[in-house]
Amino acid sequence: MNNKQKKDKLMLENLDHIVAGEKLNEKSELDKETKATLELTREMTSWPKSPSKEFKAELKAKLTHQVAEQKKRDALKSGGSEFQEILNRPAWQLTIAAIIALIIVAIIIVIIYIVQH
Repeated sequence: MNNKQKKDKLMLENLDHIVAGEKLNEKSELDKETKATLELTREMTSWPKSPSKEFKAELKAKLTHQVAEQKKRDALKSGGSEFQEILNRPAWQLTIAAIIALIIVAIIIVIIYIVQH
């Protein structure tokens, strides 16, 4: 068995011990880098399996905000403007339609008044 195979075997054995919940053997023949990697692995196995509800809520809010900002930047890049965005809202569409209807009615009333006099 060559040196690389021996090192790999020791690493796998130590990894098995870590997965089983045992501590890393201090007298192991592994180099410092491998020991540090195995120690990090041991620490990571102790972390909770899923994030907390608070973390999930904060992440969702942050991602939603980032997506909205990206859509806004994309719309501005593609030639869209904030004015067009406002015009696409139903409340503003109704307001503009009502103003146009009032102007048309006013013009008709003025025309009728001029024709009668």
